[in-house]
Amino acid sequence: MRGDGRPTLAAALVDFPCDLCGSDSLRVVRPARYSGQESLDDVLADFRSSAENPLHDRLSECRQCGLVFVSPRLPEGLIVQGYADAVDPRHLAQAAAREASFGRALDGLLARHRWLRPTGATPLLDIGCAGGSFLAAARERGFDVRGIEPSAWLAEQGRAHYGLPIDAGLFDADRYGEGSFDVVTLWDVLEHVSSPRELLAGIHRVLRPGGALIINVPTIDSVTARILRGRWPFYLGVHLYYFTTRTLTRYLVETGFAPMGHRPYWQTLPLGYVVERGSGGRVGQSALPSLLGNAPFRYNMGQRTFVARRS
Repeated sequence: MRGDGRPTLAAALVDFPCDLCGSDSLRVVRPARYSGQESLDDVLADFRSSAENPLHDRLSECRQCGLVFVSPRLPEGLIVQGYADAVDPRHLAQAAAREASFGRALDGLLARHRWLRPTGATPLLDIGCAGGSFLAAARERGFDVRGIEPSAWLAEQGRAHYGLPIDAGLFDADRYGEGSFDVVTLWDVLEHVSSPRELLAGIHRVLRPGGALIINVPTIDSVTARILRGRWPFYLGVHLYYFTTRTLTRYLVETGFAPMGHRPYWQTLPLGYVVERGSGGRVGQSALPSLLGNAPFRYNMGQRTFVARRS
C-alpha cells in the first residue's frame, strides 16, 4: 500500500512465461521504467483504445523463440477491468477518419485477395471493434457484420452511432459456435491481449474451413521501429506483445492457419491527433495539435496487416 492507502502497481505484477513456446527463459531487452510505488488505480485507468502513456514495464524476449513481451505485468483480470470501464471520447472523435482509412485498407485487401470478396450475406466478426468504424466500412462493402468490444461505453456508442450489432465484453468462442463466420478481423488488438495463442485458437473455432483471418499489428522488426528505437510511438503501456513477422507467422501456423501474405498498413488520421499520439501525450496540453488541425495525414509507423486462412 502507498502512504495514501491506495494499492501500488508493484504489488499486483505477475511474471509470465512465453505465450508462443512456453519457455520461461527470458532476457531483458528494455528494463522497467517505474518505481513500483505508482497507484494501481491510475495505471488501470489508462487501458483504453487511445491510451498514449509510454511503456514503463519491463520488456522481455524469449530466448527460445524470440517473442518480445511484457513480463512481469498485471494479471488478466485487472487489465480486462481497465478496458471494460474505459470511456474514450478522443478515440471516438476520429470515427469518420477511421472509417475512411479502414475503407481504403479493406478495398486494397479485397483487390489483392479476391477470395475475400463478400458473396451474399458473408458474416464478419471484428474483435475489439471500439466504436465500430471498421464494421461500418465493411458493412458498406457488403459484409454481414458483427462486433465485440470490451469497453461497454464504446460498444454502446457504436450501436448508437452506426446502428451496428456490437456485443460488450470479451471474445468467447462458445458465444458464437463453430464455423459461424467467414471472416474475423483484429485491428490493433492482438498486442493488447493476455494470450494471443488462446485468442487465435478460439478464432479458429468460429471460422468456417477456408475462412479468413485479418490481423493488423505494429511490428517491432519494422524499419521504423529499428530507426526510432526507444522513441518508437508504439512502445505503449497498454501493449503487452511486440510481434515480428516471424513470431506472428509462427503463431498463425501453430493455431491452424495458413498465412496468405502481409503488407504495411497506411493509416490516415488528422495530423494534429497523430502528432499528439506520437508524442506520448507530451504535446497534448500545448497549442501544437490545434495549430496542425484536421488536415488528413497518411502514415505508417511499422503497422502491418496479415491475412491468413483457416486450414
